[in-house]
Amino acid sequence: MQLRVAIVGKSKIIVGDVSNRVYRGDYFVCPIYFDEADYVSKLERLYPHVIIICLNDENPEELVDYNDLLQYRQIDEAALIVISHPDKYERFKDDTLLNISEFVPRPLRIEALFNALDKIKDSISVADEKVFKEKIKDLQTVVERQKFEAYKQQRALAAAASEIKKEKVITPKEDLQAPNPNRVKKTVLVVDTDTMVLSALKDFLSGKYTVVCVPNAPLAMKYLEKYKPDIIILDYTINLYGRALPKNKREIDDIPKIVLCASTDKAVIKQILMGMKPRGFIKKPIDKFGIMTKLDEIFGSEK
Repeated sequence: MQLRVAIVGKSKIIVGDVSNRVYRGDYFVCPIYFDEADYVSKLERLYPHVIIICLNDENPEELVDYNDLLQYRQIDEAALIVISHPDKYERFKDDTLLNISEFVPRPLRIEALFNALDKIKDSISVADEKVFKEKIKDLQTVVERQKFEAYKQQRALAAAASEIKKEKVITPKEDLQAPNPNRVKKTVLVVDTDTMVLSALKDFLSGKYTVVCVPNAPLAMKYLEKYKPDIIILDYTINLYGRALPKNKREIDDIPKIVLCASTDKAVIKQILMGMKPRGFIKKPIDKFGIMTKLDEIFGSEK
């Protein structure tokens, strides 16, 4: 069996160096740079047995960005290896929601990394590998469909942006001032099972907000146990209260919410209002102007 290994990181030099050192006959190695827009699609096409995360000199906010790997829907089926200095690794464990299988300290001893990879390889049975191969065929079809849907969404967004540009916008004088570099960005937690939605909102909001994306309620609850975001944007089918204790429910209630809803059924909307008491609704498909306007409206009312 040839182990499929994705090597991920923000430093192209480090990712390239580790990729060159790991490559050998029984590994299929694919370097993936974290700042590439389509890195999740690359992971889905590769469907790796192992994801090696190469940390460099990321600050705490940049470490949290690695939660974006949760957009890869098969993340729980891959073993995660982290290469890092020990102190950085401890911070990484605290600040992310990823389940790490192995830690290899820096300076990197390649024998230690090979031992970790071989340990993972030995744990994969013939039956597991057969399932892997069947899923790869299915995922290739899914990825092609997602690429087509992304193309359609990009066309729709481009058309909407073109219409917005035609309108004359008067900017208040105070908005023309240079931004305060000491101002802390507000944090937006996005919860949706659709990776296309997560990717779009991350793209729309990252310039102005710190954005954390998770694909399901359990991971959202895991995040909320550690942190309190300024707002939660979630699909109407997501139930955050399922496993929450009474104290946690009160804390979640205190956080403003925007609900993403494809339905216009009044009964559905009434049920959402009774359960989550959201501050607003955004109809899918999402447009950048609509979501930014709604966030400005909510945060502006809190001043």
